[in-house]
Amino acid sequence: MKIAFVRLQAGPLLDENYPGDFGGAEVRAYTFAKQLAETSGHEISFVVHGDPQGDARVHGLLNVVRIPSEKSALQRASWRKVYRGPVRFWQKLRRSFAKRWQTEPRPWDGYRHVDTDLVAVFGVHNPAAAVISAARRQGHKSILFLTSDDDARRALMHDGKRGRDVAEHRWALLHADAVVVQTEFQRRAVRRAGQHAVLIRNPIVTRTDCGPMLAMDERRYLLWVGRADVDSKRADLCLQLARECPDVPFVMIMNPTEPQLTARLKTNVPANVKLIDRVDFQASETFYRHALALVNTSQSEGFPNAFLQAAKHGVPILSRRVDPDYVLTSHGLGFVAQDSMERLAEMARTVFHEPFRFEAVAKRARRYVVDHHDLTSRTEELRAVCEAVVAGTLSVQRQQTPRKKVA
Repeated sequence: MKIAFVRLQAGPLLDENYPGDFGGAEVRAYTFAKQLAETSGHEISFVVHGDPQGDARVHGLLNVVRIPSEKSALQRASWRKVYRGPVRFWQKLRRSFAKRWQTEPRPWDGYRHVDTDLVAVFGVHNPAAAVISAARRQGHKSILFLTSDDDARRALMHDGKRGRDVAEHRWALLHADAVVVQTEFQRRAVRRAGQHAVLIRNPIVTRTDCGPMLAMDERRYLLWVGRADVDSKRADLCLQLARECPDVPFVMIMNPTEPQLTARLKTNVPANVKLIDRVDFQASETFYRHALALVNTSQSEGFPNAFLQAAKHGVPILSRRVDPDYVLTSHGLGFVAQDSMERLAEMARTVFHEPFRFEAVAKRARRYVVDHHDLTSRTEELRAVCEAVVAGTLSVQRQQTPRKKVA
């Protein structure tokens, strides 16, 4: 059986010279794909944007398919810059009219590069809908992976609330042959939309290659990892937190995004913050291992991969508001400030000045990730789902029973 994982944004994860940034969704897709390639006996490919003649590193038994980005090609043609605005305007206008009459999204043109029986796509958005549409036209099966709680909320939206794009998002959720979610919250939301969902928790290699777990009093700083933005990951709030805790050292691994926004965030960085633009995924393990705590200031998440990387090294998690399935509070993995920056600052100072109080939290975090997110077990769950979908033995059709209210 051939399975293709499509995560076009993962190009920078595989090739550090490729422009752009990557996050938890890209890491999750690659981790699953590589482990399936090594253990399942199936032919696994990983489809990303990239230069077909670029980085030629071998990724074990995983076949990496690099497809040139149309956006990159447009940017390389400098003579087109003058016409780019008007062309994009008419393209957008054409698409908006087309959506009023189409019964399903326009298929993804790049699907011609994909040789597969089953396609796995990550995230609920228009490109995902296009991939699923292309797969259906070729008679191939598809699995849609949710990457955030916002993906789940899109399942419950109606066309009038957020424009015509919502129709494509719901179409993708309801026409994928299987939907894989990260949390019980996501599963309930997808079920309310009328689709069955399979819960497979995010995977991580629990083996630590950079040394054993450090005692809390051997650690040095509070760590923040994310994109340079002010609406989702909220890098600005971590900078604010550092200003309120001038005696606490912070390390911020802040992946650059929009140049002007990134530059603005960098203009007033407190003296107690060490700012790092980008770190290779493997190299990031050392930063987690030496952290007293991982700070999360996000507005919304699914199940952050950063939580898993932190827990793998026994690092307590200090979260402003995100607590997926209440794992931080119910398993005692850290502290949730309930949207209070004052409470978050208080806990940041406590973990720095009294780290011995968090030794038990560190051990619970390590135990949790081993018990619930081990790569081998989670990949075996995914292998079973893939085989059932292709064989037609996994029941994922739209439910006809009345929807139940979920508290």
